[in-house]
Amino acid sequence: MLADYADFLGAESNHEAGNDATAETLLHGFADRYPDSIFNTQAPELEANVLLSLNDPAGAQKVLAANPGSAARPGYQLAQGQIALKLNQNEEAERIFKHLLLSHPLGSDARLPAPGSPPWAPRPR
Repeated sequence: MLADYADFLGAESNHEAGNDATAETLLHGFADRYPDSIFNTQAPELEANVLLSLNDPAGAQKVLAANPGSAARPGYQLAQGQIALKLNQNEEAERIFKHLLLSHPLGSDARLPAPGSPPWAPRPR
């Protein structure tokens, strides 16, 4: 009953250790093998990152496109930006990264200045 945990966490560990081919074997078809897994929203972004590490941005793009239900996740959006960058779609990558940073600021100081304010103006709280 914990096979999905073993496969997902094993893939994550293998990816972090640089064993991306093994990680891809564990992730490929993950949702089909484990349709009720709690990892189904995370698996596409992990698989996309693994495929990027294997220098397969087209494969990574296919994985994300096949899993639009995870598109609201910051990790999914980050993977989209990294894919666009790898595919030399620089304007698209910039658009994605800007959206990601503005939608998910890293801290309270990451707010935008009030409209019409100079960029150095204090940010509204």
